[in-house]
Amino acid sequence: FSLYGAGMALMPDSGLYTYTPGSYRDYFHGTESHNTVTVDGRDQNAGAVSHGKLHEGNGYVSQAAQHELYDGVLHKRALTLLGSKYVLVVDKLESDKEHAYKQFFHLFPGADISGDATPLRVLSHENDKTSTEVMRIIQLLPGGIVLDPAIGQTDPPRGLCALEYEKAVPCYSIGYGKRASSALFVTLVEIGGHDEDLRYTYDNRNIELRTASKVYTINITDSTS
Repeated sequence: FSLYGAGMALMPDSGLYTYTPGSYRDYFHGTESHNTVTVDGRDQNAGAVSHGKLHEGNGYVSQAAQHELYDGVLHKRALTLLGSKYVLVVDKLESDKEHAYKQFFHLFPGADISGDATPLRVLSHENDKTSTEVMRIIQLLPGGIVLDPAIGQTDPPRGLCALEYEKAVPCYSIGYGKRASSALFVTLVEIGGHDEDLRYTYDNRNIELRTASKVYTINITDSTS
């Protein structure tokens, strides 16, 4: 997915760098350069996916899908937009063998980050002295998840984006890793300045989000519905 908010592309696609074979083509065409999840550091196989229904209601919209583009692994994902400020990303990965799962988010050129694994503050610099928080990435179930950010890495390529053909610039790649046979990532993206009244709870079935103005309850027991 790509995320637009606060008047800018917050989590864009990494872009197209080159068609010429090599490590840069492999990276920009590979799974890791997109806002998704990799398994054991490999690219997804080619194949079909299946999607759930689009759900729309008063102040929200949600879409889910699933695939088995990694052998022996089922990946279910649901994206829910809550108002214009919050995006809930639910990634369920199911397998009967242990794997290294990594959830990736790619940030806009010039973004800076602050904080530990969760919450991770994303800053935009207006000038040399002023920076504004434009987004937070919050892992609601942080147990066992390890933050692995990269920017401007060239060998092998990582943390790069291409706004023009064959012109790569540093852009943060935010990786959240977890090793298990099955894994659950529940990630809240908060757009704009932080709501100091934000609270969240999880009871093995529902995520409840309390903001300054609303309370949302999201059932995450089945990511495809």
